[in-house]
Amino acid sequence: MFNFLKEYVVSDEHEKNNKKHIFYKLNSDRVENAEEELEIQFPEELKRFYDEIGYGYFFDKEMTDINLFMSPQQIVDYRKGTGNYVYSEDREFIKEDELVFFELDCNSHMTIKFTGENLGKIFWGLKEIAPDLETFVKKLDAESGFYFS
Repeated sequence: MFNFLKEYVVSDEHEKNNKKHIFYKLNSDRVENAEEELEIQFPEELKRFYDEIGYGYFFDKEMTDINLFMSPQQIVDYRKGTGNYVYSEDREFIKEDELVFFELDCNSHMTIKFTGENLGKIFWGLKEIAPDLETFVKKLDAESGFYFS
């Protein structure tokens, strides 16, 4: 599903790839640990992304925005308001059925619904950005900032 991004995956956070994106492999237990800690199930498509690609940065070289596809632990920290996310101003606007998984900048995040009729849909605030994670990732790979239009 996400094979087109495999060329950007490195094995270690200290490694560089000098390509447009950079992703870091994850151990599968990190997703399970995050789910246990939050007492929720991540959407299957999100788990598949973590399994196939990991986490990391889209458009690493441009760095006009952070464009961070967050790690499972970063999702936990955001949801709990710990670590780097203690002062995130948009936390109060995130609904209970949403997981923040993508950081545009320190106060702007995208979410994926993990329950209900909108399961798997991607939102930026109230705006639906993509019907699923695969569509979101493909659009983002093609054009940084596609969500502004």
